[in-house]
Amino acid sequence: MSDLIPPKNILFPPEKIFLNWQNMCDIGAGLRNLGNTCYMNSVLQCLTYTAPLANYFLTCEHSKRCVKKGFCMMCLMQKHIAQVKSVSGRGAIKPVEVYNALNSEFIFTLH
Repeated sequence: MSDLIPPKNILFPPEKIFLNWQNMCDIGAGLRNLGNTCYMNSVLQCLTYTAPLANYFLTCEHSKRCVKKGFCMMCLMQKHIAQVKSVSGRGAIKPVEVYNALNSEFIFTLH
């Protein structure tokens, strides 16, 4: 028996967490650089291709329950992953929406 205290809120049922890809598909779109966004793009690619996280976002569970007004990185990431997965492996997208949201929230500058 575990001595851990159970969480007050369960964001996603443990039995629905899949460590492997649930649907095999082609590699999604690449990301175009928006000036000086290579580090942001690298992080987005890592998160997009982390199977448990992507599986969660592709269920749309977060956005169904999100009540946050304005900037929500989780909603933005869900939308980004869906967009990447909807484009074939030969295409590339500009992650403008992610950049603009982060820029307005944290005031980045392009050099």
